[in-house]
Amino acid sequence: MNNTYSKAFRLRKSYQFRQVFQQGCESKGKYIILCAYHHSKKDDPKLGVVASKYFGNAIVRNRFKRISREAFRRVRTSLPKGFQLVLKPRKYALRASMAEILEELLKLSNEILEKGYEVSGSTQRMNRSVTSCQKLNPLNPIIPVERGGQRFLERPAAKKGPSSPTST
Repeated sequence: MNNTYSKAFRLRKSYQFRQVFQQGCESKGKYIILCAYHHSKKDDPKLGVVASKYFGNAIVRNRFKRISREAFRRVRTSLPKGFQLVLKPRKYALRASMAEILEELLKLSNEILEKGYEVSGSTQRMNRSVTSCQKLNPLNPIIPVERGGQRFLERPAAKKGPSSPTST
């Protein structure tokens, strides 16, 4: 089996990342945050890595991306088909080795499968809807909205109100 990390296994377009962030489930570990979205049943799993300037300079960000891609390449065959994954580093990922990232990637992907998706044999099916997966995080819900005949998933705007009732 071809065990490389070619373009077929990468998330490359901004709409793909947006889809994972808006419609997918999220699981946090010590070193990484894993966002996952079940896209189709027959595609191979795909990976995108996001590391902002807050994480570190270009050398640090690129090191994390290389380690993450290598970890994904090694576990790609054990992941179910049709998933799009996005990895985001946490503060402790600066000191993480490839083995630690690899172990956490497997752990978090299993958590997401238990949390939002059911995999049986070689077929995958979504066990819960996106909204029920988001119910696990009530502080950050996503709601469906229709605008101009198209459906979008959005986070509601924070409600602004008086900070404390005043009495006279």
